[in-house]
Amino acid sequence: MSVSRHGDTSASAQNLLGRFLREWRGRITLEDAGLPGRRGNRSTTLTQEDLARLTGYSIRTISALEQGSEHRPTPGLLTAIAEALRLSEEERRALWQLTGNARLPEAEFAVDDDPALTRVIDLLEPNPAYLCDAAYNIQYHNRAFADWVFDFGSVPPDRRNLAKWLFLDEHAEHIVVDGKGHWAALVARMRGVLAGQPRYREFAALVEELCDTSPRFKKLWDRDARVDSYRPGGEILTLREPGHTDPQQADDEEHHVPVTQSNLSPMTPNDERRFSVFLLPEGYTAPPRRPCTAC
Repeated sequence: MSVSRHGDTSASAQNLLGRFLREWRGRITLEDAGLPGRRGNRSTTLTQEDLARLTGYSIRTISALEQGSEHRPTPGLLTAIAEALRLSEEERRALWQLTGNARLPEAEFAVDDDPALTRVIDLLEPNPAYLCDAAYNIQYHNRAFADWVFDFGSVPPDRRNLAKWLFLDEHAEHIVVDGKGHWAALVARMRGVLAGQPRYREFAALVEELCDTSPRFKKLWDRDARVDSYRPGGEILTLREPGHTDPQQADDEEHHVPVTQSNLSPMTPNDERRFSVFLLPEGYTAPPRRPCTAC
């Protein structure tokens, strides 16, 4: 068995966590924390005992966390420490990550327009591409996406949601050839979002609405507890060409086009938007474009 020359990364993270906690404690004075001063020449900054008093947790718990022997700190403990040490948003994020917690609870996700991203999406023509937030609300898509999938600019803002469209529009089910497996994978990914952000109210409301309005979604949601996530690697799926997606139309394999769906996520904190593109085959000639009211 080989050992990485960089050592145990988990142990390194625990050591770094201990250093950070000691440094953060050293920045807060007893006066800042509203605690009485000490007699003599003892330090005026927080000790582990002081932090335990401020958070309501035991000295043993605080010491174990600093020493790296507390491997599964609860969100409640981390929140109490963050408040006691007056951590900034960036420092809170570092605390969560160093303890193995991927996300801050109750994150406020970025939803602002991003001109750079929309420009990239337009430059990807003739490949369909879109941008959505963590709750699958479509924020932008190019004209190719309107041609191949759906023009969300043609519906009111409250209906510009990819998950709602996929499960509530009969036309959506016919766009992806043999899409049953893809719908099940989407539901598993939605479970992943809900598991990662159980207090994300908008997303919980979306799941509840779909369970109430889409028998197909509810059946998939109740069928198992599989959880998945979006990965940057390409996923192959087959789309029907624009003009050949009518559910009442006889199927024609000549109009089946294999595409590679690639999903990217911004690296900025609390930005849960997803940028997705359907890459058409090399050498493929796209059909004539239709007007797009969202572009």
